[in-house]
Amino acid sequence: MNRFTRTLCARMAVAAALVVLPATAFAAADVAKLTADATGGNAAAQFELGNAYIKGDGVIADATQAAKWYLMAADQGYTKAQVQMALKYAHGNGVPLDHAEADKWIVLASRTDKNEGAIVNMLEGHFTPDEIQRGHAAADQWQAQHATPPKPAS
Repeated sequence: MNRFTRTLCARMAVAAALVVLPATAFAAADVAKLTADATGGNAAAQFELGNAYIKGDGVIADATQAAKWYLMAADQGYTKAQVQMALKYAHGNGVPLDHAEADKWIVLASRTDKNEGAIVNMLEGHFTPDEIQRGHAAADQWQAQHATPPKPAS
């Protein structure tokens, strides 16, 4: 692992710690209801199901499944899920490593929640100018394709 990757991983661990995932314990019935709500398009339920898969809470821990549910919520404009997708793409955790895609999601989150600006600065400090340019262009395109403004985190 080169110095850049070690530094990025260390800084991303700090950023991930800033995104506090609520402590919950899901029983099988809770997971079934959460899954039904998430499948029905409820962004908050999709985010919570992503959290469950990250922590192995009521389900077997699975970074790919977590990314699937976070992406569904993020694509609806759910800010907390957008932050999680940025972190996942920055690390290649459950998704392919893609700094431009990471930048897209954190830029979108920061446009809704200005508190995410610190993570933008931290992430972009490790991305190439081309990755940043592509990330911003992808964020602009995403917003143009989504007529409604992003939803703030609840």
